[in-house]
Amino acid sequence: YLLFTSHGMPPLVIITPGFPLLLLPITLIAGEKYAAYEVFCLLILAGLPWLLWSWLRRRSSEMEAVLIALIFATSPLVLSQAGSVMTEATYTALSVLLLMALEARGSGIMAGGLALLLIQVRPAALSLMPAVLLQALKEKRWKQAAWAAALPLLGVLLWSYWSYSVSGEVQELGEFKISYQGHPWLHPFRV
Repeated sequence: YLLFTSHGMPPLVIITPGFPLLLLPITLIAGEKYAAYEVFCLLILAGLPWLLWSWLRRRSSEMEAVLIALIFATSPLVLSQAGSVMTEATYTALSVLLLMALEARGSGIMAGGLALLLIQVRPAALSLMPAVLLQALKEKRWKQAAWAAALPLLGVLLWSYWSYSVSGEVQELGEFKISYQGHPWLHPFRV
């Protein structure tokens, strides 16, 4: 996992590997044709209103689900991402899939696997871990909670170990330090 565009090809420790791994098949198929990446990300974004509708129709009326999906699909913020080769659409799609898995009260492996993917796409997904674990812990489903916690934790530990071993630091921890240094210890929970 190297930054091949820089002299000496330094290790790429500033970006978690989830999104690049998702784009790897596109690279194998289309090479360096940037339009292929744009189309791929556009297709994920185009599927999001349908995924959102699928999740919402189980928790609200059909009309409300359609309306919310349409509002989402026509949001200027969402439309501005159309074709952007960025993690936003993938992160949102995985988040909705995670919510669907949590509501279905499926296996902890499914929830843990989706949380692992989310964290590897964007480390900010660590903030979703209380939601991943809360219901299983509340209902004393210890095995499900253990799987849901173990998979993301293993991913974070492996990524952190690799980053530290090749660069002497874990860049994401530096960002946490910048964001939270000088604040009371409860500040991250308020955020």
